[in-house]
Amino acid sequence: EREKIPNAIHSAMLLSILLGLLLGIIGQWLAKPLLLLIHTPSDIQTAAIQYLKLYFAGIPFLFLYDFAAAILRANGDSKRPLAALLPIRNSGMDDARARLFHSSGSRNYVWNLCHSNSLDIHRICAHTNIK
Repeated sequence: EREKIPNAIHSAMLLSILLGLLLGIIGQWLAKPLLLLIHTPSDIQTAAIQYLKLYFAGIPFLFLYDFAAAILRANGDSKRPLAALLPIRNSGMDDARARLFHSSGSRNYVWNLCHSNSLDIHRICAHTNIK
């Protein structure tokens, strides 16, 4: 049974990547129709569409982190998934990125989310021995 674990981990990670990409792409197409469906006011519709598209762009990172963290938790390690999140989330990345790239607002927030999720994924995958 132990020999099957690496294959299961790789299959789960591949599934997370594929599902994340699929939902990210579908979200790009459905952002405007979804906002129209919920009657988003026209004065904020353009910004809302942009924000939702950027948010959907981060879904692959979110899926990959969640699957990798679930693998560690299933193995009895609940501290590393949390520890991977803590150093990056509230470390002033918003200010640093805003100063470096002269950006702010929802685009800055979503890019920070994608960047911090990718760093979280790197830390988590290092502990799951995924190569």
